[in-house]
Amino acid sequence: MKEKAISVLKYILTLAVAIGLFWMLYRNQDFGELWRNLSQARWEWIAVSIILSLTAHLSRGIRWAIMLKPLGYNAGDVPAFIAVMIGYLANLVVPRMGEVSRSAVLQRMRDIPFQVSFGAVIAERVFDLFMLVLFTLGALWLESDRLSDFLMQIFGGNAQGNVLNKGLLLGGMALVALGGVAIAYATRSYWIKLMWAQKIIGFLKGLKDGVLSVLQLSTAQRIGFLLHTVVIWACYYLTSYVLFFALPATEQLDWHCALAILMMSGISIVAPVQGGIGVYHLFVTATLSAYGIAQIPAQEFAFMAHSSQLLSYIFFGVLALGASLLFKPEAKNDKMAAS
Repeated sequence: MKEKAISVLKYILTLAVAIGLFWMLYRNQDFGELWRNLSQARWEWIAVSIILSLTAHLSRGIRWAIMLKPLGYNAGDVPAFIAVMIGYLANLVVPRMGEVSRSAVLQRMRDIPFQVSFGAVIAERVFDLFMLVLFTLGALWLESDRLSDFLMQIFGGNAQGNVLNKGLLLGGMALVALGGVAIAYATRSYWIKLMWAQKIIGFLKGLKDGVLSVLQLSTAQRIGFLLHTVVIWACYYLTSYVLFFALPATEQLDWHCALAILMMSGISIVAPVQGGIGVYHLFVTATLSAYGIAQIPAQEFAFMAHSSQLLSYIFFGVLALGASLLFKPEAKNDKMAAS
């Protein structure tokens, strides 16, 4: 009961943060005027943006399936894509639940152990983090003049004091972690004998196999993995860029601004709030303001960009949830011979 209460409290807290940020940004917005302005948007560009987003999600599913093949599991491109879309739907309810949900869905549809597919998810997230860092460094390099003041406002304060405090915190956490590892290693013979410890060890082994699956890819599989990674991030970039043409106020923005939007939207999605609500709107609005877009049009663009993706996640996520129920037990794949 205590754990459930803590989970409910965390959910309420993150939702309150999301609603609070959204209210703070849009409290003076006339939503009637916002709707009238957005109703005149060029919807064909919004449709292109959604198609690009779905293409990225399809590539994510295929890439995930590629990672599982060296481990002897045939996830299938379609089931993996369905699981990915259900994961995005779950993220709208509980932050960071998408990774867990899609692994659970794939286990039910294709009989792939949860810990193995989840380990592969962690591995692909490492590559995605690397790509986000590359795009972030690229944006900061190309647009340092525009973004430096903006970033200082968001993450500002006493930089020297912040670095010192963070260093002390990280150092303390590292010492506690090392102490815990040392104690666990010294008493390992006792823990291994316990039944629940054996289950945890089995789970961690499967998790390790999933994480290390990238190292076991064949040459062709590695090429496919890298190509789909490029497709994913190219589509993410273009998803924001094509939306510029949907509104008269933003149609003159160039690819540099789209790069900055990708950087800030990527950072906002990492925030532990449902679907990046509030955080995304705040960061994107502030970024557009740094590029000379007035406050109201910037808010309208952020609202349009986020809402179009949100609705597509709900629509296609519900469709994927329904499709997942069509997978019969006989459609599951047993472990195949590793390729």
